[in-house]
Amino acid sequence: MRRVAESVAGPFDAVIAFDNAVPHLLTDADIVATFRGLSRLLAPGGSILISVRDYAVVDRSPTSVHRYGERTGDGRRLRLRQEWKWQGATHYRTTMHVEESTGADWIAVVRTEAEYSAVSIGRLLSLMDEAGLVASRRQDIEFYQTILSAGAGKHAPTPDAAGGLAVAGRTLAEMPT
Repeated sequence: MRRVAESVAGPFDAVIAFDNAVPHLLTDADIVATFRGLSRLLAPGGSILISVRDYAVVDRSPTSVHRYGERTGDGRRLRLRQEWKWQGATHYRTTMHVEESTGADWIAVVRTEAEYSAVSIGRLLSLMDEAGLVASRRQDIEFYQTILSAGAGKHAPTPDAAGGLAVAGRTLAEMPT
């Protein structure tokens, strides 16, 4: 993500980094560099949209388990969970477990690890500003994660009549899911 501007050619009406992608960047410097690179991909009036966990309300127990239920399909039954282990106040490691039912037992089929920076919404908005983005703001719409938006330089995204963000003439609520 730090070097996306080197691998794709814009301009785009929107650049989207959803599902808590930005907190995989572990330092403020990496986040600012990424925002600067993403802004270079925007068309005039374009927007950067990110979705992130609101770490102000996340369980910060030293270790926690987050169960994501069971999935079925193609004759398979899988269950998913993620274990979080905090490494100080600002970073944590996750282990994602996917297990498959054998009928009488569960066997591990996937195990991945990742590290995150528990960067706050306010800090992300400040880093957007530091990267030269404009009109950075929190979008208060119904979605499973917090959405932040901003525009590049003088090409600020334009709020719609209700104060929400419009991308390519459509509000976030009107965009396909």
